[in-house]
Amino acid sequence: MTVAGLKKRKPNYYLTSITIALVLFLFGLFGLIALNANALIRYFKENIEIHVEIKNDTDKDEIKQFQQELAQKDFIKKGSLDYIPKEDGAEFMKKAFGDDFVKYGLENPLLDILRFNVNAKDLTPKKLASIKKDLESRAFVDYVFYEEVQVANVVNNVYKLGGITFIIGLFFALITYILINNTVRLALYSNRFLIKNMQLVGATPAFITKPYMMRSMQNGAISGLLAIAGLGILVYYSYQTFPELILFQDRVNLLILALVVLFVGIGISAMSTRLSMNKFLKLPIEDLY
Repeated sequence: MTVAGLKKRKPNYYLTSITIALVLFLFGLFGLIALNANALIRYFKENIEIHVEIKNDTDKDEIKQFQQELAQKDFIKKGSLDYIPKEDGAEFMKKAFGDDFVKYGLENPLLDILRFNVNAKDLTPKKLASIKKDLESRAFVDYVFYEEVQVANVVNNVYKLGGITFIIGLFFALITYILINNTVRLALYSNRFLIKNMQLVGATPAFITKPYMMRSMQNGAISGLLAIAGLGILVYYSYQTFPELILFQDRVNLLILALVVLFVGIGISAMSTRLSMNKFLKLPIEDLY
């Protein structure tokens, strides 16, 4: 029995492909939402600034050397390290508040600042406390400042969102399996008599199952590709409408999501076909009616 031999009495694979593609599209849509949520969390984490205030009597060369040393640290987000002289700080205060305390003969009370962002994976209260302690141990560092309450809130919300996302992900995975499994079983149900007849004339289970497995995997691949195409169109038009979403996406993660959708379609279709075929092969003839 070959795939060609099934054409006359094959299940409605076109309808099955569309049904599975819709299920995989919803599964992939959740994946997109999860990716955007994680990217958004990372965005907020990596936009929390650490300010290192330098004492007034510190030599400029020493500050420059310290800046170069900090630039090599693994916990600092690449490209975020910035040096702000106290003169620039005074100019900012002047523009922000419309007044200049220097013109009143007052000494500039501000300090030189080194400002940077921490990588998302290092943004934990314990890690930040360790960084602060290490930096403040330098003789020329006056104070290290960051929004501790903001950090604590972000970390707590990450744990909550992660738990909710995990539960919803399991729910979507379960629903995806149930729907695809039922769709495949219904598609094979119309061929139960043909399957049993082949078994009665001496065909081995492997011989009977092979063409159905091949067609099922092909069907799963087609469904996966249709779902990926739908997700691609959705992503494209979403970016056209909301360009800022580009900040929260990663091409590598999108590629991984596409591969997951494809392999889920192939894998569940093949597994469901195998289970359904085993069931039909074991059923007594009278139970087929």
